[in-house]
Amino acid sequence: MSGILQPDRIKIVELIKASSLDEIMEYIRTIDSYDELAKFIRKPVLAYEFIDIEDGEKTYRKISGPMPFDSYAEAEAARLQFIHDYCEPQKENFEL
Repeated sequence: MSGILQPDRIKIVELIKASSLDEIMEYIRTIDSYDELAKFIRKPVLAYEFIDIEDGEKTYRKISGPMPFDSYAEAEAARLQFIHDYCEPQKENFEL
């Protein structure tokens, strides 16, 4: 990803929507039961939303670390910090 990141495109989505098949296969190797896998792939991650110009289909690319967050609150805090760090223009420091 290069260029300017748009803050409104930084989304919290389920791991299954933003991960590649290879990443999901890595997770499957570490999980013991189907129920555990079902819960795991529904955990929140930060992702950048891409919208196809031709058909309007949305796809997501994960931008958070290798593991999903444990809660949506934790993911929201990370989303706000990511926007602050990478999307907002740098502000000048003024001395009074």
